[in-house]
Amino acid sequence: LLLLCAWLAALSHAALPPPDIDPDYYQNKKEVNSDLTIYWSVSNLNIEVALACKCTGWLGWGLSDHGSTMVDVDMVIGRVGRTGIMEVKDYWSTAYQTPQVDSAQGGFQSLISYNGQRKDGVTSIKFTRKMDTTDSKTDVKIVPGQKLTVLWAYNWDSDDINEKHTVFGAFDAILFPLTEAELARPLAVGNNNDKDVDIDEDEEKLNDEEEEEEEEEEDDGDVMDEDFENEGQGFSFLSVLLLAVPVVCGALIYRNYAKGNRRRF
Repeated sequence: LLLLCAWLAALSHAALPPPDIDPDYYQNKKEVNSDLTIYWSVSNLNIEVALACKCTGWLGWGLSDHGSTMVDVDMVIGRVGRTGIMEVKDYWSTAYQTPQVDSAQGGFQSLISYNGQRKDGVTSIKFTRKMDTTDSKTDVKIVPGQKLTVLWAYNWDSDDINEKHTVFGAFDAILFPLTEAELARPLAVGNNNDKDVDIDEDEEKLNDEEEEEEEEEEDDGDVMDEDFENEGQGFSFLSVLLLAVPVVCGALIYRNYAKGNRRRF
């Protein structure tokens, strides 16, 4: 039964298709040495990372916002066993020792997807995570335009992450560089404050529309007042005319009546 469970677990890991790392697919490429190449791309506020190394051991990738160090560093470590069993996990390093997974330190696994393979003496892993995973305890937030330190390491022939790396290094990079148009914006693309900017712009537009409506209403009111005044003037003239007609008619009738009476006498 134990052997069956182990076999099913191996199948569950090996069932994922091997990642085809297409160099033309990624926006950025860094050959850190003759053995290891790192690729990455940013889209839809996600970052996709791939590592390909001429080795059969584990591969590690890390992010630091305070230089090359293993203290408080966001890491992703992947390995592919000889039988094809693959594992890629999210780690947080607090010291110069084997790091622990995020979930054991108050954080959570923030990888959206991952994969790995070993073929012809080359081990490769790739993974996707959000630029802002919202895990403030055990992840480093990738801010557009911000320079971060990318750490890398690998072991030549051991896929046991407790085995110390045989080669390691670091380089500074802006993982998400800004274009000239984006640099002109008051806030970076993807920043939560962008919503506030959009809201402010919408409020300004709404205020302008309300002011225009108020001005139109005032103009309509002025026209109505003028019309009312004109109608009032017309009403006053008509009233005088209606009152004058009976008086004039009555005077004419009375005069004719008086003349007739004088003739009789």
